[in-house]
Amino acid sequence: MEQKNSLVAIIITLVIGLIVGFALGRGLGGVGGFGDTQKLQQQVEQAKKLFPPVATDVRSMSGTVKEVKEKQGVIVVETIAVNPFDDTPRVRTVTIASDTKIIRNEQKDPAAYQKEFIDFQKAVQAQASKPAGSAPAKPPMPFREVAATISDIMVGQQVFVTADQNIRDKTSFDAKTLIVSSSGPGGAGLPAGTALPPPPPSR
Repeated sequence: MEQKNSLVAIIITLVIGLIVGFALGRGLGGVGGFGDTQKLQQQVEQAKKLFPPVATDVRSMSGTVKEVKEKQGVIVVETIAVNPFDDTPRVRTVTIASDTKIIRNEQKDPAAYQKEFIDFQKAVQAQASKPAGSAPAKPPMPFREVAATISDIMVGQQVFVTADQNIRDKTSFDAKTLIVSSSGPGGAGLPAGTALPPPPPSR
């Protein structure tokens, strides 16, 4: 997680440096006017192409828990922008409503996960003899979902939150589901549906 954040910070710094450097260079050179503004805008538009487009309809977010207000039933989550041109709020207040589903992803026992993965491999091999159109074998997840409450959420944990509405520009909203990392502060639990990591080595 820290490595990813460092990469994002470096990219953002380069983009900002490009824009500021261009502006200062033109200013010190004594050249100004509408033409320079156009060139600067072109530089900005070129920089935007280096990043994925900013979504207009956002119904989920992930980030780090910065504060837990258990009595009020809310948590404060800080997100990390992978796009420096993304102007969505970085800090959000998430309300845990009465119908919010809170899930904690607990890591499975390595031996149990190893067995599940071996069974999955056997199922994939057997798939070749099944009729066309049969449902494919579903790979096991290294985590199991466990029901949780707001009291199980700690500052520093990673969370994945979904909502029933567009939260793109909202600084506060009610959560539909909230998935908490299995580890403590700084951990990186996996939301359901994330990529499957390699199985643990056989013993």
